[in-house]
Amino acid sequence: KLAGEIISYYQGLMFKAIGGKINEFEQKVLDVVKRGEINTSEFGIVASLPKSYVRGIKRDEVEREQRALSVASKHIGKPKDKVELDVEILRVNFIASLNCHVVNAKDTEDNLIVFFTSKGSEFENTKDMKVNARVKRHLVSSYHGGNETVLNYVKKISQDVELGNPLYISGDVLNMIGGSINPYEMYMIDGARRLLANALCKQKFIKIWLIISK
Repeated sequence: KLAGEIISYYQGLMFKAIGGKINEFEQKVLDVVKRGEINTSEFGIVASLPKSYVRGIKRDEVEREQRALSVASKHIGKPKDKVELDVEILRVNFIASLNCHVVNAKDTEDNLIVFFTSKGSEFENTKDMKVNARVKRHLVSSYHGGNETVLNYVKKISQDVELGNPLYISGDVLNMIGGSINPYEMYMIDGARRLLANALCKQKFIKIWLIISK
């Protein structure tokens, strides 16, 4: 039964292909389906079809929802505004060419949102969350034709505390617990990989947590 569903699903790619909306992998699958036979070099493609089928079904569901929401979606705030939003994550995709994730979401008023992040894992396998962000720009999506708000500097909030920033401690605090170092220097406790990820995504600025003495 599953095999039949997979074949039927990928046969439907012929309609997408007419509109030029299929990717390279889908084109290879379509070629196999149309021929009705498999070359030895295509065994890997066929073996990956069940997982690709499941991802495709989920992607199609999200795209249908985006198209439905696009009719009434409105832009959020104004460019450069700082906003705090309750959002529902619709999809998280990794973009290899940018080494970043693109996140599609909607707010509580069903306005469509998109943003890029180097911390895609924070937004995967979750649905509803509160975020702090800055409005980068407004656009009309070339895909679904609706109003979409592009956010920047998106931070997930948990119990009103922002998470995910690298953590540092001042030399002054370390001296208070027995250290003997320059009190004006900072020392990293956690966050090296996050700094690297932000650098790879060419982020010019990043927030940090700094523990200091009062």
